Amino acid sequence: MRRLAAIVLAAGFSSRMGSLKPLAKVGDRTLVDRAVGVFTSVGIGDVLVVVGHRAAEVAAAAAEAGARVVVNRAYERGMYSSVKAGAAALGPTIDGFFVLPVDCPLVRPESVGRLA
Repeated sequence: MRRLAAIVLAAGFSSRMGSLKPLAKVGDRTLVDRAVGVFTSVGIGDVLVVVGHRAAEVAAAAAEAGARVVVNRAYERGMYSSVKAGAAALGPTIDGFFVLPVDCPLVRPESVGRLA
């Protein structure tokens, strides 16, 4: 059986939005909670949330959602630095992984399940 993981990118400045995206709500759930939930709902147990800007706040929400937190100390360098930080934190038994920016909250579990 293939072992899959997910990396949720939540380290950015949210500068265009004016508020912190990972903690913004769609309905009654934060974006980070929705992103983690889309993967855990289809049985992907290793979900990492990469944090950077306002790391403590986002990390607390990610941990509450059931994710493992990875700190990207180079988050100012852009999104790809977060992808690299997340991939580096994956264990050697992972066969593949998903990458989802936290500000894409409407990905459906059915879509992830089909891709998996």
